[in-house]
Amino acid sequence: PRQPSHPTGELAAMCLIIQSFHDHAGEDELLDKTELKRLLKTEMPGLLFSLDDQGSADKMSFPEYMTLMASFACACQGQVKSMM
Repeated sequence: PRQPSHPTGELAAMCLIIQSFHDHAGEDELLDKTELKRLLKTEMPGLLFSLDDQGSADKMSFPEYMTLMASFACACQGQVKSMM
């Protein structure tokens, strides 16, 4: 099948999530707590969160970031749906 000249909504969203991760991750391609907080404050300014949990890891890989984003999407689905 022929590829569309413009990405679909889902593909554009996926590209945006990937680009956002790489824009905020360090050269090691991991998000430390400071980078993650900056990403969330920049990309999701209304989101309340706490990353000061003593048991949390110091860095987050892209797969871990995607798990977090998927969790946010599931948790926010109702609110986003009502805004559409």
